Order: sequence, then structure tokens, then C-alpha cells
Amino acid sequence: LPEVRISDNGPYECHVGIYDRATREKVVLASGNVFLNVMAPPTSISVLAADTPAPFSRYQAQNFTLVCVVSGGKPAPLVYFKRDGEPIEATPLPEPPAGASSWAPRNLLHRDLDDTKMPKSLAADGEPGMANPFSTADPPRGLAAERDSVTENIPETVVSREFPRWVHMAEPIYYFRHTHAPVSDGTVEARATLTWTLNPQIDNEALFSCEVKHPALSMPMQSEVTLVAPKGPKITMTPTRARVGDTVRILVQGFQVSV
Repeated sequence: LPEVRISDNGPYECHVGIYDRATREKVVLASGNVFLNVMAPPTSISVLAADTPAPFSRYQAQNFTLVCVVSGGKPAPLVYFKRDGEPIEATPLPEPPAGASSWAPRNLLHRDLDDTKMPKSLAADGEPGMANPFSTADPPRGLAAERDSVTENIPETVVSREFPRWVHMAEPIYYFRHTHAPVSDGTVEARATLTWTLNPQIDNEALFSCEVKHPALSMPMQSEVTLVAPKGPKITMTPTRARVGDTVRILVQGFQVSV
């Protein structure tokens, strides 16, 4: 086989016939067989968000999922994720049952963090007679719900900022799922998902990579993606101090609708 292909995978037999001179009739047959298992390295790897454009909110925590698709390999490769060059320790999730629709993460953590609209009575923590709603209510149970997450109180005078000030006491909890399916050409398509609760403060500009190890590869394949949060607008008003009858000009710059 000068150029082995995936289609060459399968059993091969060799048959030998020996003529017996003593009887001139009897033929002694011998045979041997071998199964040729053809390996092929993956031909493509890509990593992208499960939803494009990915849902994003500055005022509530949301689940975010990265999907890594590896195709063209045989047998199925080993797929794993890294963040800023360091392997991610993730909790494995079971494979979905056969015939089930594609798994979509739910928005498991919902908290209104628009503290610019927060009344003064809630802006100060621990005022007499006022209860802090964030300390009494438990976060909803879910894949990425973290009981150690708290919200920092910010005075209502803060109007413009890039992100709400979320304070996470612990590292984010990652969830990993790996599936593979045979393709008609004999190769295997592998899909891996990584899900966690997005935190714009620490996840913005973070470099995530999907790496693949395979027996037919001398070194891992990888695909990288950098998470970039949409930038909010910059608002300028002239004049800064206006009197009755003055014309006020409001300029909005740098508003980014989607990524």
C-alpha cells in the first residue's frame, strides 16, 4: 500500500497453496490474516462560542460556553482546554442521551447589579433597619452557581463604568463535556464544551485554547481564542454647566453593538 488511506482500514488475508508431489492431487492450504488499523491525524480544529454573538450583560452574571470541534482524526483524539497557557481543571459532565437535542447551558445565575439605580438605603451595607438582600437570599442552584460570590456595594454616584464590580471569593468552576461521533468517511468528529459563569472583570482579554493529543501527531494541535467584552459608549456633554436657554450637545462615541 504505497499511500495508506482511511478506506484501507480493515482485515487482510494471505492464502498459500502447496502441491503435494507424493499424491499429485492433494493441495495443502495455509492462510494468515491481519487487521489493519489505520490512524489518521485530525485535519481541522476550531474553538468558538456556543452562541454567536454570545449573550453578554454588565449587570448580571451569565453562563458562557466555548465549543471545540476537532474533525478528520481516527481514532478519537484527546481534547482539553487551557486558560492563559495553564490547563483548566474542569468537572466532567455526562454525555447527553442518544437522540437528545444539543445541550445548551441555562442562565443559572441572575442578579440585578445595576447599582447606579440602587436607592441610598441599599447603597450602604448594614444601615440600621435595612436588610441587605444579597446576604439573606441564597443563589439559585445550578451548574455554575457559586455560593461564595458576593456583590460589592457601590455608591449611587457612580454612573459610568466598564463592568459591575463583582467580587468572587473563589476561582470560577468550569464544567467540561466531551462527545465524539463517527463520520461516513471512517473518521471521528470530536466535540468538547467548556462552561462557566462569565465574570467580565477577570475573563475580559483572557486567552483560551483548545488542544488535541493524538497518536498520529508528534505534538499537540491547538486553536486559540481571546474573549473580548463589548465596550460601552463614552458620553460627553458641552457645555458642562448649562443655563436656561443654552444648547446642550451630547456626543456618544465608541458604542459597540456586538462582538
